[in-house]
Amino acid sequence: MSALRRLVLRILNVVRHRDREAELSREIDAHLNQLQEDFERRGLSQGAARLAARRAFAGGVEQAKEVQRDERSFTWLEDLRRDIGYGVRTLVRTPAFTVVAMMTLALGIGAVTVIYSVLRNVVLDPFPYTRSDRMVNLVLRDAAGRNIRGPYYSAQEFLDYQEQASVFEDVVGTSIESMYWVNDAGTERLAVGWMTPNGFTFLGVQPLLGRVFGDADAASGAPPVAVMNYRAWVRLFNADPSVVGRTLVLDGQPRTVIGVMPPRFEWNIADLWIPSALSRSDDPRSVRGT
Repeated sequence: MSALRRLVLRILNVVRHRDREAELSREIDAHLNQLQEDFERRGLSQGAARLAARRAFAGGVEQAKEVQRDERSFTWLEDLRRDIGYGVRTLVRTPAFTVVAMMTLALGIGAVTVIYSVLRNVVLDPFPYTRSDRMVNLVLRDAAGRNIRGPYYSAQEFLDYQEQASVFEDVVGTSIESMYWVNDAGTERLAVGWMTPNGFTFLGVQPLLGRVFGDADAASGAPPVAVMNYRAWVRLFNADPSVVGRTLVLDGQPRTVIGVMPPRFEWNIADLWIPSALSRSDDPRSVRGT
């Protein structure tokens, strides 16, 4: 018998344990009957021959059964089956205890899941952005430490920081506002984040689908584009990958979705991000500097 066949038979013996026990009992009885007949031929009575056969059986009847069980099955798997069966029977006999145990387990598992999620997102890996430990918001304070202005500035002030500040590797501007998306079902308000075209390069997170925008997408005359948040993608489009390339009408302007960001990317908690190339001739707008 091949090793693979023996393995399959041992697994099947665990599943069909009732049939296996019956077969094992029949085999043991056959050996006992043969020994009994031998003793009867030697002149012993039927009862005495039966008792002598059981005494002469190698290792004892129950011990022989245990040896055969070990040979024909997996002991640890058999013990697991018995433990599960015992647990199920106990729970069925005590429904009140079963309900309390299930509720306790559910609460415990839920609490552990929440605690792990908080620790992972707050302590172990708080931000998905590249070198997030070096990111700062621009805030003006006086000598006493009181907040004077920030982190929101006009477009002109932001450009001053971006062009003249030498202490930063790069400066990204963002601004959040509401826009209305017109679709077949009606109109829905979405949170849209304006972002300077260097934003995604600065944050260093690769899109889940498609691509992110860059300088070319913010150039004059470039086709209007947008990058979608993962939650918005699931909520609005049921995670349909064909959303990339689809045109959305936002505040009356068509914009093509060019990418979808991964689940943990939540910059400014926006549903969509669109590129914004700021210039000093723009109307003043509140921009967050990072």
